[in-house]
Amino acid sequence: MLDMFDVGRMVMFSSDFPHWDGDTPDFAARAFPADLRPRVMRETARELYKLPARAAAGEAASAAEAGLAEARDD
Repeated sequence: MLDMFDVGRMVMFSSDFPHWDGDTPDFAARAFPADLRPRVMRETARELYKLPARAAAGEAASAAEAGLAEARDD
């Protein structure tokens, strides 16, 4: 079935939070071939919602501190 459409661009993981009976991300990810997992589990949603690429820990901390400083100046 996965061969019938562009899974890498049309399928993304949904947790069904806060319901307790949903699949965990690691369980759901195993349903897809390894090469599609990053797309299904994060990249498709990141592109759809225009979220930034994941920053390194140091970069994220610096960006957060800069944002806080900017908010205080306003």
